[in-house]
Amino acid sequence: MSVGVDGIGYGIAALNEQKHFPIVLFGLLGKIFGPIGFIFTFFNGDITLSFVIMIILNDLIWYPAFFGICYRFFRNGSALTRLIWERNNQIQFMFIEQVYQDGKYWLEFR
Repeated sequence: MSVGVDGIGYGIAALNEQKHFPIVLFGLLGKIFGPIGFIFTFFNGDITLSFVIMIILNDLIWYPAFFGICYRFFRNGSALTRLIWERNNQIQFMFIEQVYQDGKYWLEFR
């Protein structure tokens, strides 16, 4: 089921990879942690080396696409500048806006 849900997210991200970068980053992290989990499980003796083919076809084959999108996202300015910016006592993070009102900070979702 997770693969199907991820596929829907990747399809949405493909429409505008810059706008939907968090989905891309989520996918990249999954593709990084998959092989790490495989190595850990292999050295614990729980699976055989034959699973490496699944890791290659399921995770490693996607590295050029995910790293290419991340490169294009971060090449214009620093990561901090791209993800967070300040404006009129508000800090915006993608679709979450932190607003200072009545002496407290509130999160508003756009």
